[in-house]
Amino acid sequence: MPSFTAAIDAWGTARLGLPAIAALRKSLPAWVPESIAGHFLKYADEQTVAAVSAIDRAIQSHEINLSQRCDWPIIAAPRFLGRIAGLVVIRGYDQRGPQSVSPHIIPQNSLHSISGALSILLASHGPNVGVGGGPESLDDAILAAFSLPGSSAAEGCWLVATAWDPEPVADRQGRFSNEPICHACALSLRFAARELAGGELHFRPASTTRREARSLEPQMSVSRIVSQLEQLEAGESCHLSWLLNWGGEVVLSVRAAGERRRLAA
Repeated sequence: MPSFTAAIDAWGTARLGLPAIAALRKSLPAWVPESIAGHFLKYADEQTVAAVSAIDRAIQSHEINLSQRCDWPIIAAPRFLGRIAGLVVIRGYDQRGPQSVSPHIIPQNSLHSISGALSILLASHGPNVGVGGGPESLDDAILAAFSLPGSSAAEGCWLVATAWDPEPVADRQGRFSNEPICHACALSLRFAARELAGGELHFRPASTTRREARSLEPQMSVSRIVSQLEQLEAGESCHLSWLLNWGGEVVLSVRAAGERRRLAA
């Protein structure tokens, strides 16, 4: 796979505890079509709610016109989706048998649940796909995004990654012994943009020297990307680089407002 660079023209993040997620289920962002019921997120997995919050922040912060992106593909990469719902299912099945299992479990907690929900809320007519699902889902999402140019007529895509950090820890009664936090980051990528002043996601095949390889991190977490992107509000640019699990190298750079103004001058 050759080197590839996509411009990042918008981004959004979310960092949510369980109480915040419960509150967000009760309403939808202002940009959602009026035809969609307000309780759309009632049974959604917690990572879906976090993904919608991150997309909302990207749209609001960067004043995105969704009508111009109605054909954009959506790539969503959850990590260990359905852990909390799975606990409820197992407990209910033990106590009351198969009739206790909700019919919402499969559509709301499958790999494609996040991308499917986002495609409905964004009124997108482009393809949507869930990738990964395991500990390296972020890397899988990047591979999927860089596979789109040439196979899609769209100018760009949405790339969304979600994960718990720390992961939920609960007993069989559903009581949590920790305070899990759900992280989500949403990137708006343009494939052939000439202007990269906002930021870029760059891939190249693994061809670095040993010294260069030592400077790259072996893996990247969604929570770290969220933390770095949040520093943009404090005027600090985001610059992260790491090795992909299948051998490539990735650089994620998003510039703070001051640096973007200097580059545009």
